[in-house]
Amino acid sequence: AGPGWICNHFFNSGIYDVAFTTAFAHPPIVTVQLVGTPGLFGPPMPLITSSTAGGFRVTMWGFAFTDYSFNFIALSER
Repeated sequence: AGPGWICNHFFNSGIYDVAFTTAFAHPPIVTVQLVGTPGLFGPPMPLITSSTAGGFRVTMWGFAFTDYSFNFIALSER
């Protein structure tokens, strides 16, 4: 977590819920970049499966649901 957001992670599920401590005026445009060494089956594909003004959900999709580090950028007007 960092200033302005928190992340809830469901262990071994590949699901990450990111919540903004102060919501945006509108749902932001979110980009995700994977960080780390690919595993045995390569890196997963990060999918943003929901997004609201208050946060978003990232689901890692691949051979199996896998936990994987990522960075994100969220852009919107406040």
